[in-house]
Amino acid sequence: RGIHFSAYPNPTTNELSVMVSLSKGEAYQIEVTDLHGAKVHYENHTFTNGIHKLNTSEWNNGMYILQVATDKGTQHIKLMKK
Repeated sequence: RGIHFSAYPNPTTNELSVMVSLSKGEAYQIEVTDLHGAKVHYENHTFTNGIHKLNTSEWNNGMYILQVATDKGTQHIKLMKK
């Protein structure tokens, strides 16, 4: 089974909600980078409920890549910060 996740609101302003759907106890990482590859956020987790709130108020306006990675693979989506 793959990684299923969503992030909202997109575009975001001050807070981004990330919903991850995995098997209970599965390890995963949430990483956000800008388009130059600079990391603006990184978290390690073991799956329980998969609900995360990221404070985006300090991020510069523009495009970001939100990536969720597990042992099974990686998925990413583009985010816009306004």
